[in-house]
This record gives sequence, C-alpha cells and structure tokens, in this order.
Amino acid sequence: MTTLLGEDEFLHQYISVHKQWEHNRSTEETKNVYAFSIGQIEKQLEALQASESDFTVPVNLTQMDAYSMAKGTDAAKAKLIPLIQHHEAIMDRVRQTVHDFLVATEKESHEGQRTATIFERGQEYVRKALNVRAPEA
Repeated sequence: MTTLLGEDEFLHQYISVHKQWEHNRSTEETKNVYAFSIGQIEKQLEALQASESDFTVPVNLTQMDAYSMAKGTDAAKAKLIPLIQHHEAIMDRVRQTVHDFLVATEKESHEGQRTATIFERGQEYVRKALNVRAPEA
C-alpha cells in the first residue's frame, strides 16, 4: 500500500481506517475496544440474548421463593442488557460503515468512474512497474 499510495497518503489512510475501526468496535461509556471479528461479535450477541431469555422464574415456587428468584433473575438481566446493547450498537456502526462505503463506491460509478480510484491507482502502479522491469512487454 505504501508503494501504491505513497508514504504520507498511506499513513493518512491507515490512521483514518484504524480510527474508524476503533470507533465501530468501542463502547460509548467505557471506550473499551472489542477486538473481535464481526462473526465473533455476532455469536457473542446471540449467546447473550439466549442467556437473557433463559432467566425465567419457575412456576411451582412459594411466594417467598418466587420473589427471591425473580429478584435474582432481574439482577442478572440488568447486567446482561447493557452488554447486549453494546454488541448491538457495534453491529449497527459496522453495518453503517459498510453501507457508507458501498454508497460512495456506487456514487463514483454513477458519476462516470467505471472503477474505484483505489483500483485505478493499483492498475497504474502495476503498469509503471511493468514498464520499469519489462519495457518491451
């Protein structure tokens, strides 16, 4: 990429992409970054949602036991809900970033660019490298 874009442009692009990646995978309150793949985050979200739905109070309990059990399940759900919301927010931000990229690429296409600029730069780099290494080709 450095050869393709130049060192300054590469660093600018790298920092921009990295900041976007951190923003997409961080929580808003704690600023912790979830450094997992999207597939892993989806599986964690499914597991958290399944755990939340598993917290139920059995029907054959005395009133005191039912109250105690309901209080415990409510406390457990209260701990899971923020985690579920964080994972859902991460997924939403990643979806939005992918959507924005696709819209930008489609916009370039509709404005008359047949290929995205990164592909054009790559093609130009290959063409120049071939001219240097094999000018007769």
